[in-house]
Amino acid sequence: MFNRTLILPSATVVTKINSSLRLVGVRIDNPMPQNWEITIYYSTTQTFINGTTTIDDLVGKSGIFILETPVTLGANSSQVAHDELNQPSPTICHTTSGSSLSNSSSTVQCQTLSGSANIGDYIVTQNGLSLVVNPSGNIISWTDGRHGIAEAIGSRNLSIAQLLNLASTMTITA
Repeated sequence: MFNRTLILPSATVVTKINSSLRLVGVRIDNPMPQNWEITIYYSTTQTFINGTTTIDDLVGKSGIFILETPVTLGANSSQVAHDELNQPSPTICHTTSGSSLSNSSSTVQCQTLSGSANIGDYIVTQNGLSLVVNPSGNIISWTDGRHGIAEAIGSRNLSIAQLLNLASTMTITA
């Protein structure tokens, strides 16, 4: 459909994590040639039933998801990772109107949210790529400009070490 090869983790490593994990489904969002997104699901207990199976059903306590999207060939993995970690805290603004007859002006009030989605995240270099580790979300993500793809891999119950081990089989130069 996209004339591309998906990058999957080593079946041997997946089996070592849990011998019951099986590739059970793939979800394709926005199947446009340059703007697609594919999510691949591994599960131990659920089968994929199109239209009724939820992500929580698939990932559950022991499943794995892998998200793949296209990026520009040659994208700099390190720069993308550092840019991701340096995103500012989001700011929310809203406009209020004057409520009395004598005050018909509008004001804009903005608030910068405290904290950051990236608190605790860090970068690991693996096979020449910079991987962003999000321990609170239990997700590892990276951009591979060599293959023109961005990847994220996550699970609710796998350790960061297990996710990094899976990612190591997906970041090897082909």
